[in-house]
Amino acid sequence: MTCVLAETAGPYGFFALLKKEQGPGSGKTGAVWMEVSAGTPAPEAARRIAEARYRLRRPLVAALEVGLPAAADGLPRLARAVAAAGADAVVLTAPNAQQASQALAAVHPAITLPLIVRCPVLTATEADDLVHAGADAVLLENAAEASGKTASSAPFAPAHQPPARLENTKGATFSMMNKEQIEGILRRTGAYLSGHFHLSSGRHSDTYLEKFAVLQHPEHTAALLTELAARVRGLKPDVVVGPATGGIILAYELGRQLGTRALFTERENGVMKLRRGFTLEPGEKVLVVEDIVTTGGSVREVLSALEKAQAHVVGIACLVDRSGGRVDFGFPLFPLLTLDIPSWEPAACPLCAQGVPIEEPGSRYLKKR
Repeated sequence: MTCVLAETAGPYGFFALLKKEQGPGSGKTGAVWMEVSAGTPAPEAARRIAEARYRLRRPLVAALEVGLPAAADGLPRLARAVAAAGADAVVLTAPNAQQASQALAAVHPAITLPLIVRCPVLTATEADDLVHAGADAVLLENAAEASGKTASSAPFAPAHQPPARLENTKGATFSMMNKEQIEGILRRTGAYLSGHFHLSSGRHSDTYLEKFAVLQHPEHTAALLTELAARVRGLKPDVVVGPATGGIILAYELGRQLGTRALFTERENGVMKLRRGFTLEPGEKVLVVEDIVTTGGSVREVLSALEKAQAHVVGIACLVDRSGGRVDFGFPLFPLLTLDIPSWEPAACPLCAQGVPIEEPGSRYLKKR
């Protein structure tokens, strides 16, 4: 079978096509494709995906067979099940453009993972339509039959010739999701708040990112952390450490994705420490993970605790760097999203000057009872 990839959707999702393998145990490199036939019960599909993900610890693609149009009702349930079980991307295998379009319309609202459509032969116009309907990529299975049917608006490239930056799936930095997709999850979950806020850094801002609006949704958290894990996998940490409270969830999920331990630090008498029996061996490779970075105060406190433990910090990951890339920890920083959101010292805050009431949404300023 010859696979051809429509590149109209950008680079995300390409890694799933590298060194394609059929089923678990078929090799040691590349992404594993799990074929799920039409009519497979969602719990059974989820069990197979979860077992393969745990055993192989490599990119895993769930290829869902699209059956008769009447069976499309079960596709969203099946897609949600395999996504929750740890699939990195979902492929919809359909016999024709019409069934592919119907399946895409049913599944696209149900999951946030990259969605790839696979069809025997599509015209460039049909491929464009699928991409505009939400497909992140389109696969053709007979390149020769598609010759002469492509257009400049929908260039096709062989799946075995991905962009150079994606050639090495073992430890390489690649992107499944683009900025618009990541920011879309934050906006859909209500993480963006507007007003007058006292940030945990002590600065004031007219925008607050409420990470728990996202973290309350396990499926969104898993999708975002899958992307973050892809960007930091090459660091090969032994342990992931995050500051309480948001860092607890992030460290756990990122550690699960990377196959490492997950610890968290918390303040004791105002000093960030490893507590609850958590220990680090001298020289252990640690990846720090944080939710939102403005000035990086909490991260610096974690770094101080790790220095006392004689740990070896390999990098820092975060959901959002709202400093616009200006924050510097002296270690590599891997933000999922970089935003340049204005913030001010209290004395220079224009909202304070206007008398706008201020909110303190974070946990830093909770009053002790």
